[in-house]
Amino acid sequence: MKDVKPPCLAAHARTGPVPPDAMEMLQKVPFLATVECEHLETVARHLRRRPVCRGDVLFVEGAPGTAAFFVHSGAVKMYQLSAEGRERIVHYERAGGFFNLVPLLDGGPNPGTAEVLEDGLLFELGKQDADALMGLCPVFTRAIATMLAGRMRHLAYAVGEQSLKHVSARLAQLLLDLADREGERGGGGVLLPRLSQEEIASLVGTVRECVSRALSDLRERGIVRTEGRRIVVLNRRALAELSA
Repeated sequence: MKDVKPPCLAAHARTGPVPPDAMEMLQKVPFLATVECEHLETVARHLRRRPVCRGDVLFVEGAPGTAAFFVHSGAVKMYQLSAEGRERIVHYERAGGFFNLVPLLDGGPNPGTAEVLEDGLLFELGKQDADALMGLCPVFTRAIATMLAGRMRHLAYAVGEQSLKHVSARLAQLLLDLADREGERGGGGVLLPRLSQEEIASLVGTVRECVSRALSDLRERGIVRTEGRRIVVLNRRALAELSA
């Protein structure tokens, strides 16, 4: 009986050594958690290693989309600018993150500008490589579809929150999300990633002054503590009640 190759090991897939740090990174990407190592190796062979430094701009809003990125280490923010030049942060990506796939799928421009916040290492997936992977690797394609569906669901939920919830509730939900995704245990609570009040305001759809008042209220109630530009969540249950 003729051997049948696994879906991601079809003819015309790239060959050669697999970068060990690429495999290490892919195994930590949430939407690839159920993908077997042999398929991840195929994905890894289509990636280009890209060290980055704080302040690097990866791509600009409105320019043709030429690549998506996986985050091995460091941090990246994606933002849009209003007609008045005001920055609106769309999302942050840290280790395990993946962003800017949509322009590779629909051929449209970049939906925002991506700027590196912390020195680190990214892996770049170019358009031709993305097209090749979609054709060669049904397992990867299904994982991408599931991830995009989850993001659409989250976006629909976020739009509802922006229109219906008070700033305090939106802030509480953001802090909960950050604690769950990127929080570090320590200092008697959960330490959140470093964000300025302007960045927090952009994420919850308000202005810095409103965030400042809401944070002061949370501090006075013993729900959070601030350490410079970092917030420590002390009472997760109270935040959950505020976000409801």
